[in-house]
Amino acid sequence: MWDAFWRTVARRQESVRDILLSPAFFYTVAVMGIVAATVVLTLAGRLKSESAGQLLSGIVGYVLGQMPRHRD
Repeated sequence: MWDAFWRTVARRQESVRDILLSPAFFYTVAVMGIVAATVVLTLAGRLKSESAGQLLSGIVGYVLGQMPRHRD
């Protein structure tokens, strides 16, 4: 993933600093961290599958609710 990130940044000639300081990048990293932690805790048996499903569906709802709506 990091390789793809750096290649895309270089190809588009964007500022790494601007990307890392953008709110969208923070949200993406936060959501990825929560999903990863949920998967690890579920596989380790520390989190019930019902709770993991509720947590992941809440994340999906939050992310989809934050997406901008396009008017045609």
